[in-house]
Amino acid sequence: MRFKSIALILMTVVFVFGCSNNSDNRSTGLFEGASSTSTLSFYKYDSAGIKRTSLSNDDEVEEIFEQFTDAKMHEVNDWSLDDITFPIYGFAIETFFGNTLSVTWSNGYWITADGSVYKQDYDFSKFNKYSWDDKIDVDSFVNFPNSRILSMNERGWNKTLLTQSKLITPPDNIIMKLKSINKKEIIVIFKNESKKTWLYGESYSLNVNLDGKWYDIPAVQPIIFTKIGYLLEVNSSAEKEYSIEAYGDLPSGKYRIVVDGLYAEFDI
Repeated sequence: MRFKSIALILMTVVFVFGCSNNSDNRSTGLFEGASSTSTLSFYKYDSAGIKRTSLSNDDEVEEIFEQFTDAKMHEVNDWSLDDITFPIYGFAIETFFGNTLSVTWSNGYWITADGSVYKQDYDFSKFNKYSWDDKIDVDSFVNFPNSRILSMNERGWNKTLLTQSKLITPPDNIIMKLKSINKKEIIVIFKNESKKTWLYGESYSLNVNLDGKWYDIPAVQPIIFTKIGYLLEVNSSAEKEYSIEAYGDLPSGKYRIVVDGLYAEFDI
């Protein structure tokens, strides 16, 4: 009986793998692991900019998930950034494990957070029937789902989707200079030459210079900053480390770190 059981298990495994290999299309489970009791964020990026809306109705979120659970999609290996066209749609929702699941769609392609790409046309007008919250403006493409995958490849940054950085007006008599940089961290030195105490924190961003203009660039994963304030007294200086590991490997070029209205440039 033991040998028959083992044989039956082996036959079952072979049959399952055989079925999988003979199918060109398969169910991808785009939202597998997502919690239908979490708020679903829906993004649209077109010539008018980026808008975001949210859906909190559990039944409606579940209904959207069901549309994709058994949807047959063809995985492709020749997709590139050149295939992206407007409009671009994005989804973000919390999973059962507490992290964020993100999916994007453009020009008939679904792009997942791990870089997998599936071919499927979809009519997004179907979403109009749901009870979405009011749309709000998203100020930068760095906040769009899978923005890193959609804006950088082996050739470097694709500025088509990137948001131009806002004009920076540094505070008077507050200086930030770059001390050192490596793949893990940037160390800067602040100097307060003003007549009042200056406050700075942990948050920062990186910009890249492309064709003479500065653009916001996305990290590999969203960065969560600790809300801590540091006081820099008059006529004093302070050294601060900022971890940049979340940005991963960056293409060569001119960059700058931006901290509370100050910036310091560097080359990679």
